[in-house]
Order: sequence, then structure tokens, then C-alpha cells
Amino acid sequence: MDWDIPGGGKVQKIGSTDFRIRIIYRKNACWQGEISRLDNNKKMFFRSLMELVMLMQEAVAENDTPKAEYSLRSWNDSEEELCSQSMR
Repeated sequence: MDWDIPGGGKVQKIGSTDFRIRIIYRKNACWQGEISRLDNNKKMFFRSLMELVMLMQEAVAENDTPKAEYSLRSWNDSEEELCSQSMR
């Protein structure tokens, strides 16, 4: 699908996953609520921000969204690797 941009040009949407997030409770400094995938109308309740992020990550991975060209830091990385990653 293509969209026209004001001022000229087009944007092509590639492998996107859209969500609707409803925060129902904020308890113990944590969000709890419902996430809906707009591409397939699936809904699921989440119990924490971490669970919400994991559900989103799983949905994006299923949808063939282009992969990021970076890696996340790990406690096992050496100090040199961490310094070189932060300088990019």
C-alpha cells in the first residue's frame, strides 16, 4: 500500500503491524490492560509492561517486518564491545 505525502512523494508500508493498547490498571507501578492487533483482530490481556513489549515483539516478528541492524547489549559483553557500540 502506498500513501501520498503532502509536498510530493510516496511512502510504502512494508510488513507493518498496528496495535491498539488499552491501559486498564496501573498497580504497583506497572501497567495492565489489553492489546489488540489491528491486522487480524486478535486481543490479549497483558499483566506487565514487559509482557506487553514481548507480545508486540512476537507480532512484529510474525509479520515479516524488516529486521533491525543492531544487537542489544548483554551482561556478557566486554567493556570494549560496549564502548564501540555506544559510539555508533
